[in-house]
Parts: sequence; structure tokens; C-alpha cells
Amino acid sequence: MSGFKFKSEAFRNQKTAIQGRQKMVARIINPFNKESSTGHPENKRAMSSKATRSNNLPNRLPPPKIRISPRPTAFFFPRGSFIRRFRQLQTQRLSGFSLIEILIAMSITFFLLVGLAEMLCYSLWLKQKAEFHRTATDIISEKIETFKSLGPEDQALLPGNYREIIKDKNSDRMFLLEWEISEEKNNLKKILLKLYPGTGKESTRPPTTAAFFLSESLQF
Repeated sequence: MSGFKFKSEAFRNQKTAIQGRQKMVARIINPFNKESSTGHPENKRAMSSKATRSNNLPNRLPPPKIRISPRPTAFFFPRGSFIRRFRQLQTQRLSGFSLIEILIAMSITFFLLVGLAEMLCYSLWLKQKAEFHRTATDIISEKIETFKSLGPEDQALLPGNYREIIKDKNSDRMFLLEWEISEEKNNLKKILLKLYPGTGKESTRPPTTAAFFLSESLQF
């Protein structure tokens, strides 16, 4: 008897489960069916409670109250992270400069100073070179005019090597002038002039060189 009772209870439970599934499928397929939705006693109880609550409510509900918090939330304004970052910046400022920053600043300043000094030295060298070329041009031009004023049979126009130390009147500097006279053709002489700064050839600066041709027949 106990086994038969157990089987009958299991069959009854299986039957109720199948009926519940069928009702659930019916509600899913046709949700607007009043019989399927209100057939269950729990659904009837829920509908009666909704009806009583709707009767107790007034005709017009008041508008919902919107609460504005005076302080923004942490989601929109992460106050803690900003405070920590501000404190970190304050500690960094109070701690001073690091060694790497000082070395970088010193290297940049050193390169700028070296470049400025090199530019000044180069400009002074160009100025001295320009002054030397101007003075050398004046001295060589005066010497050529002297050769033009001489006669064709003058001993100063004989072939050979000559030198002379000349003092500039404007700068009071000493220069060494060398010239070489050679006969190229009949009645044609070539005069090669070289001007060195100082009284000797020990200067590293190259001399200023000029060539002049003197013709006896043309007289220039």
C-alpha cells in the first residue's frame, strides 16, 4: 500500500507540474487573456490588492520631489584624488629641483654660452681679416702707381726679387711687402707682389697676392 501511495502522489505532483507549465505557456502566448491571467488564486489576490490600492489613492498625485544635494557626488567630482594630487604637487614644489633637472639646465646654459663666445670670436676674426685686406689693397695700389711712374730703363724695374717693410699710416701696423720682377716677352714685364702682416713670414695668415704687367711700348 505504501508503494502505491507513493506512486499516486508522484503522479499527482507530475500532473500539477504539467498543468502549471501549460498555464505559463498560455500566458506567454496570449498575455491579454483575462481567464488565463486571473485563473490562478494568487493572480486574483494580486488584482484585488491593486484595486484596493487604486481606490485609496487620490485622483491627482503630487509631483515628485527632486532633491538637489549641495555637494556633488564622488562620481562626478573625485575630490579625494584631486586633493592627493594637489598635495603631491605641493611636496614636489617644496622639495626643490632634482639633480637631473639641474644638470639639464647647466648643459643648456653651457652650450648657449659656448655658442655665443664662438660667434663673437668669429666676428672679430672676420673684422680683422676685412681690415687687413683693405690695408693690403691700399699698400699694393700705391706700390703699383710707383712702378707706373718709373721709366722703362730704371734700375728698380730690373728683373729680381725685392722686399720692403712698410708702416701703415692709419693703424701704425707693420707689413712686409715682397715683389718679383720678370720679363715675359719683349718690352713686357710681370711684377708679382705679396704682402705679409708683420715684419716676417711667421704669421699663419696667408699673404695678399697681386700680379701687375708693365708694357714699355704701351707705357702702362
